[in-house]
Amino acid sequence: MTMDRSDTLDAASTPPGKKRPDAPGPAAFNLSGLAGGFRAALPMAVGVASYGLVFGVLSQQAGMDKAVALFMSCFVFAGASQFVALDM
Repeated sequence: MTMDRSDTLDAASTPPGKKRPDAPGPAAFNLSGLAGGFRAALPMAVGVASYGLVFGVLSQQAGMDKAVALFMSCFVFAGASQFVALDM
């Protein structure tokens, strides 16, 4: 999506607190929206799942307890930190 000069001027001329007439309405939570979000997140989920699978295999090879590996997967948000912890 590209913005031309008229879009910029139109957005700048809208007073604060006023909604632009072409602005989207509030998002509705329904099945089609859920399916669309699932499809949009699928490429990222494939990468996250493969990263988790590799960490799970390496944690078992390093002798880490399954509960600790699961805890780290749920609460450590830096994947590189999980791999560093395997060497400790």
